[in-house]
Amino acid sequence: LVHCTLSNNSAYDGGGAYFGVLSNCTLTANLAEHYAGGAYDSWLFNCSLTGNSAGAAGGGTAGSDLTECTLIGNTTDEGGGAFGGEFRYCTLTGNTAIFGGGVSGGFLDHCTLTANSAFHGGGSDRGTLDNCLLSGNSALVSGGGARWGTLRNCLLTGNSAQFDGGGTSSSELTNCTVSGNSSERCGGGAEDGTLDNCIVYFNTAPTGANFEACAFTTSCTTPDPGGTGNVTNDPQFVDAAAGNYRLKTNSPCINRGNNALVQGETDLEGNPRIAYGTVDMGAYEAQFPVGY
Repeated sequence: LVHCTLSNNSAYDGGGAYFGVLSNCTLTANLAEHYAGGAYDSWLFNCSLTGNSAGAAGGGTAGSDLTECTLIGNTTDEGGGAFGGEFRYCTLTGNTAIFGGGVSGGFLDHCTLTANSAFHGGGSDRGTLDNCLLSGNSALVSGGGARWGTLRNCLLTGNSAQFDGGGTSSSELTNCTVSGNSSERCGGGAEDGTLDNCIVYFNTAPTGANFEACAFTTSCTTPDPGGTGNVTNDPQFVDAAAGNYRLKTNSPCINRGNNALVQGETDLEGNPRIAYGTVDMGAYEAQFPVGY
């Protein structure tokens, strides 16, 4: 299907489409009794999926491969925007679920997840995310940005949870920046996670403003988490208030990471992940030498 509109259709699986190839299509207000309100086991390119719903999982899609698509306002129990699948340069906004408001499971590359909500994993639950932005997502329980995930070269800001892990909960992070997130109980930035080459700073919570029950290696946070190669100094963001989490020239995070822990060849902006010999902490790699 090319340049087609599918709306108000219903099926057991794949309310709008099942095992299809769709380009520049719009899927809206479709319903699946089981999986994938919009599209099931399909390939989508530059498509829009809005207001679709499913009885069990994948409000927008399930088991599909999406490139440059938008998923807005879809809903289900697991994976409000999507359940499983692969996503490249996609935007997931305002989707809702019990688990994984934006997405549950799946692999996301260069995607943006904003204003999604769930009980667990407001932005993502059990997903693998590379070079992604997670902003303004919320969880009623845990993992405002992401829960039970693997995140590499990602930025998490403005996410919130009512209980644990405003930014992330029970996740593994490498070269991520976690700042400006909040929790109403503990772990404003991260809770119960493993963080390598990361920056976790300026988050808020009654207990463990930046982190709770986390293990850090060559990262920047406060208070001192113990571990190897960590620093507690202000990371010196260019302009966090304006959403610019790149590093100033005097940042203590430049050339302070561990090259052996790097995953991926580029930073969040697509620049080389290692510049001037040693990787930086956080999602952005400074493209200038120390003291420049």
